[in-house]
Amino acid sequence: MKRFSVRAHLIILVLAAVLPVVVFSGWLALSISGERRHAVERELQDTARGLAAAVDRELNNTVGTLKILSGSRNLERRDFSLFYGDARRRVETQRGWMAVTLAEPDGRHILNSFIPYGDPPEPVGERESFARAVSSGLPAVSGVQVGPRSGDPAYLVRLPVFRDVALLYVLSAAVSPGSLRDILAEQKLPKEWSASLVDAHGRVLAQYPGHAEAVGRRSALAVTAGGDMKGPGWHQGADAQGRAVYFAKARMGTAGWTAVVAVPTAVVENPFWRSLGTVVMGGVGFLLLSVLAATILGRRITRPLRALSASAYDLCSGRMTTHPLSPVSEIHAMADALLNAGFQRAEGERTLRDREQRLSAIVDRTIAGIAQVDLEGRFTLANNRLCEMVGRPREEVLVSRLDQFISPEDSPEGRRLLTDITESGRSQTREVRLLRPDGTTVWASVSVSSISANGQPAFAIVVALDITDRKRAEAERSELLERERRARADAERANRAKDEFLATLSHELRTPLNALRLWAGVLRQRPLDQDTLARGIDTIDRNAALQAQLIDDLLDISRIASGKLRLELGPIELQAVIESAVETVRATAEGKHLTLARALDPDVGPVLGDATRLQQVMWNLLSNALKFTPVGGRIEVRLRRRGADAEVTIQDTGQGIAPALLPHIFDRFRQGDSSSTRPQGGLGLGLAIARQLMELHHGTIRAESSGEGRGSTFVLTLPLTSDTRAWPRGSTALELAVPGAEVLRDLVVLVVDDDADAREALAVSLARLGARVSTAASVSEAMAEAARRWPHVLVSDIGMPGEDGISLIGRVRRLEAERGGRVRAVALTAYAGEEDRRRIIGAGYDLHVPKPVNTATFIARLVRLIADRAGRPERP
Repeated sequence: MKRFSVRAHLIILVLAAVLPVVVFSGWLALSISGERRHAVERELQDTARGLAAAVDRELNNTVGTLKILSGSRNLERRDFSLFYGDARRRVETQRGWMAVTLAEPDGRHILNSFIPYGDPPEPVGERESFARAVSSGLPAVSGVQVGPRSGDPAYLVRLPVFRDVALLYVLSAAVSPGSLRDILAEQKLPKEWSASLVDAHGRVLAQYPGHAEAVGRRSALAVTAGGDMKGPGWHQGADAQGRAVYFAKARMGTAGWTAVVAVPTAVVENPFWRSLGTVVMGGVGFLLLSVLAATILGRRITRPLRALSASAYDLCSGRMTTHPLSPVSEIHAMADALLNAGFQRAEGERTLRDREQRLSAIVDRTIAGIAQVDLEGRFTLANNRLCEMVGRPREEVLVSRLDQFISPEDSPEGRRLLTDITESGRSQTREVRLLRPDGTTVWASVSVSSISANGQPAFAIVVALDITDRKRAEAERSELLERERRARADAERANRAKDEFLATLSHELRTPLNALRLWAGVLRQRPLDQDTLARGIDTIDRNAALQAQLIDDLLDISRIASGKLRLELGPIELQAVIESAVETVRATAEGKHLTLARALDPDVGPVLGDATRLQQVMWNLLSNALKFTPVGGRIEVRLRRRGADAEVTIQDTGQGIAPALLPHIFDRFRQGDSSSTRPQGGLGLGLAIARQLMELHHGTIRAESSGEGRGSTFVLTLPLTSDTRAWPRGSTALELAVPGAEVLRDLVVLVVDDDADAREALAVSLARLGARVSTAASVSEAMAEAARRWPHVLVSDIGMPGEDGISLIGRVRRLEAERGGRVRAVALTAYAGEEDRRRIIGAGYDLHVPKPVNTATFIARLVRLIADRAGRPERP
């Protein structure tokens, strides 16, 4: 309950007595003002109706005068010249009349008293009232008009003239609005009031005061015949000067005009506000005087009470005090009782405070966080150490619960702490993480013990020890042990993989080398039969090609890993790439009696890719299928369009892929069987290279298999391109014809190579085809041989002691102009990378042929180069 001082109660008592009087006075002033407003409203309405009646009488008088004039005998005899005189005399006798006109019902003008008789006729003027008088047969009154000759404002009163029920004429009187102004002035309006007459079009006919400025203008109060203020009573608006006014209106039946009487709102409202202000000021003054009196009288009561309160506080604080004096007997008696009680309480509080200070000092200086919580976990006491552990000030801790400071991971443990001690009454200990405001955590060993009162648990004592360092040491020790275990396992795994790869590489390199040496020994024995000779040559050639393929795979995987592999991208048709790869392996498939089927959609569309690298991917996958599919099996290649991608599927009926191997099938050096008893050879790089090449083309490759012995399926996807330039259909492999004898007759060829065996083998092969071959082991020997006999064709190695093949081609190109013609230059080198090819072609060679190379292939490419008369080099 809200409490107030004695002085406040006295003031409230005064206000309760005075406020009703003030409110009643205000209500009385408001009522009187309301009555006055109603009186002004009634007076406005009565004045407007009286004004409308006076104007109606004036208009009826005008109509009566016109009726008298229409009965003139001169008009009956149609003696218009004499009637003209009657009309002029009537105008002179009527107040405000300006002219009398006579017209036939069709609007033809007969006479106008304002102009001499016999002058050319004028139009009838305002047509609306004229037409109304003709159509209704009743008098009609127009709105305010401007005279065509005088230019003065006027209104027209028209009277249809009948003879024997036949309409003969329309007699009209033009009347000045000044006569209406006189009627307004005769109404004796109070000061600040104004009156006006408004025609059916909202234009002012007369106004008092301010007639001259307002006549003919539109009324600012919008009281036209079609206006929307048709209800009874008065209305609020603004006059022509922009003043806010109250106005009342009355409609005139004869002319359709409106009488408007207005009074400024200030004239009506100011008396009310003056009365209300007087009441309010008087009431406020009376209230202030009453409050001042209550304040002065209340001091005699409040001063002793405050002294008594101060004495009680002094006693509670242990200070000596005096008995306060008061003229009020009740306060004096209360002072005696409080003084005695205060002495006793102060003594008890001093004793209790001393005990609490000693206990608080002990608790705050411990290394453990100590707190007291109720059975719902709300803190009622906390020492400094606990506040430090949770990283919050004591004020915040004391309005929080224990579970709010425990991290979400350990919150179930925190909730069970209080639940267990409530149920069992035994102390509980848990290791939990306390959450600090900055997001860090503090590991703590929290013990909770219940304290009972009246045989029931009343609250709990919480003791928390910081064990963060211990937990951190345990975690670091566990992490070190785990890292050491992982490092040891990784090292063992890497060492095992290295040993397996080196063993596999050694095996795969030695196997073809062994075949080469064995057949070389057979050939040294000079076998006589041609079949043995041909088989030995084929074996040597096949194993040399296998050696080259192994080296190319190792180079490719190295380029991919270092990011040095470059693709020559262009729009290509996958059908041509697939057909070329299929044709390459067809002979092997036929040798194993395998069915090699194709289902290629020719309308798939082009993809953006490197034809050579994509053909390498297809060849790798087909070679794998041939390798692992048994005799009589089936291999099927499908090409189709799937959405915005081209999809290639290679499916075989071979030995399949084990489920454990399937997720790792595209890893480097990963093989299903890497033992010494495996039935198939290889380094395990083909699928890894295929996946990397597909990713470089922004495509995907995946392997599917139902298990061992159930075949496997490889699915490739490549995004289609909108470029419609197509890769030429048909084989992309080099179509090489076996060169005939003497195809290089009389061609001077210079062979440069520091390897004598390679130089001699190439020289023998070229000489057998009719070429005149000279050889050199270095750049200096080559330049000497060129000086002796300028060659048509230069075949050179690149890596040589002293000067290399790049230096040689530069020197040859500089001598071409003076020695008589361009030399066709072929680089036959072991530098087989794409960057090497670009560098060699850019240096000036026309053709780059990587070692090792088949003799027939080399001769065919050389013949093609020579046949190209333009001698255009390869594109670098």
